[in-house]
Amino acid sequence: MAAKICGLKKRAIMCGIEFVITNTFKEAAKTEEKVMFDEHLYFYLSNAEKYTDTFSLLLNSDLYGETFLGFSEVTKLREECEGILKKYRGIDHRASEIRHFAQSLIILCKEAIKRKKNVFALGD
Repeated sequence: MAAKICGLKKRAIMCGIEFVITNTFKEAAKTEEKVMFDEHLYFYLSNAEKYTDTFSLLLNSDLYGETFLGFSEVTKLREECEGILKKYRGIDHRASEIRHFAQSLIILCKEAIKRKKNVFALGD
């Protein structure tokens, strides 16, 4: 599948929200430690959870802007991802993708907590 051109960045990337470990916006642009929440998974999860607020921190991240997540929010984000792993146990392709994303974001959150850093959610 070919990547789309998102926003005005003029580079081929997958559209969605990039979660990065950082303490500053400037640092965020340089980091290689990132987890992509692609727009297809975002919309799938948003639609599946539209009548709940179970994963509110994750789903309220700005798809087109920046969201700063401090220590307590990083902890909550990790907990939401653990909830995703419990809830989405199906064998279909989307459930598998959601689990893979959640596992990757849990690792990123744990690393941020261990290093006493924050997380930026950078939308396209």
